Amino acid sequence: YTRGTLFPIIYIAGFAYAVYGIFFIWANKMVFKRSRFWALMSVFILVFAATFLQMFMPDIVIEMFATTIGLLFISMIVQKPEENIDLITGLQNSTAYSIDIKRNFYNEKVFDIIMINVANFHSIRDIIGFDAANDLLKAVANKLIQINKATKLNSDLYYMGKGKFRLTIDEDKRERSNEIAEQINSALQKNIDVNHINLNLVCYVCVTRCPYDVDDYEILMHFGDRFQDDAEYTGNIFLARDLFSHERYDLFNKLDSIIENAITNHKFQVYYQPIYSTKEQRFNSAEALLRLKDDTYGFIPPDVFITAAEKSGAIHRIGAFVLEEVCEFIASPDFAKLNIDYIEINLSVHQCMHEDLVPQVLGTLEKYKVSPDKINLEITESASIISEKVFLDNLYALKRFGVTFSLDDFGTGHSNLNYIVSMPVDIVKFDRGMTLSYFQNAKAKYVMDAAMMMIKGMNLEIVSEGIENEEQLK
Repeated sequence: YTRGTLFPIIYIAGFAYAVYGIFFIWANKMVFKRSRFWALMSVFILVFAATFLQMFMPDIVIEMFATTIGLLFISMIVQKPEENIDLITGLQNSTAYSIDIKRNFYNEKVFDIIMINVANFHSIRDIIGFDAANDLLKAVANKLIQINKATKLNSDLYYMGKGKFRLTIDEDKRERSNEIAEQINSALQKNIDVNHINLNLVCYVCVTRCPYDVDDYEILMHFGDRFQDDAEYTGNIFLARDLFSHERYDLFNKLDSIIENAITNHKFQVYYQPIYSTKEQRFNSAEALLRLKDDTYGFIPPDVFITAAEKSGAIHRIGAFVLEEVCEFIASPDFAKLNIDYIEINLSVHQCMHEDLVPQVLGTLEKYKVSPDKINLEITESASIISEKVFLDNLYALKRFGVTFSLDDFGTGHSNLNYIVSMPVDIVKFDRGMTLSYFQNAKAKYVMDAAMMMIKGMNLEIVSEGIENEEQLK
């Protein structure tokens, strides 16, 4: 090293940069994992120590060595490319996407995201198998890579899993977002050959302008997962501004806390939908329907909060609440005044699988001195798919104590007739959609007539939802 009279300027500049760097990293420490935060800080610690040592021992050239070691830490711990690459597609993975999007929002960047959700990916995978499905993902990834190169975008490409791809576009190229989305949409509408099988993908392609359309990371992630549910497939690209409702996705973002608040502060309510018996010419039972009215968002649909509760595990406490409410109602004078025989209570898939289901139900019945024949538990076909043995063990244990069961929404799931044979059900319920089809579609009427004959032949009762006029009643 040659150290002239102006050499201290290098130290002054380096010190100023180091102080700025330390404060910047500290101010943004929430962006980094702990290991990455300390890997970055270690560079400054090493270089400070080496510089201090070399000032007093100039013959030991240790500054560059310390810098190299610090950069090695960054390469191994901070960048660590293998952590951020999807092994199947070769694109960046959901972890990298999460980090990059958080950083963009944190630094108030303007950028676009082209979201590609292959809606029929799971169906295709079930048909062609796991390995072939991976080949399909590679083929889609290659198409995106080719478009990225051909258009000279140099954009970041990500694979999120479950047939969902993302492409981010920086601010200076955002005017081309729609054009690129159209190219991607057109390319993916063409059949893709996998192992000599021509596959037709149903791809929802959506352009999201951040922060103009969506300005929050959590809400953006929810939107990316769900936007196809709010759009009818047309084959055209979608714009987030046409689909996005901030209130709706803000709701999804806060559902766990809303549900927790509802459980703690008794915001859930049970309503009773009457069931009319054509045989007895009276309302002989009712179905308990759970409703949630939030102070901010008003009534929240059951299919929204039940799904969230199943994911978080809150469904078990909600199920216990409904059972308590119904049993308390049955034990009250109001129930006797209605002159109905029993109340139907929905069981979620998760409740059916729970080992404490039997003692929980029997314990609540005992607490309120309610006879088991006063409740009927509704189950769905999908429940038995997860774990048939646990499912059936729970059902038959409750059946032995006098609890009856209904098979809910028959015809909307897999409709495996073996379920009716193996389940200890007393009632089969037709979904409202099936009821409407009976009056609107000759084929549906033929199928339902046959189903009704079969169900009645097994001495089971039928409940049909959605009977709304005299013709349907007859």
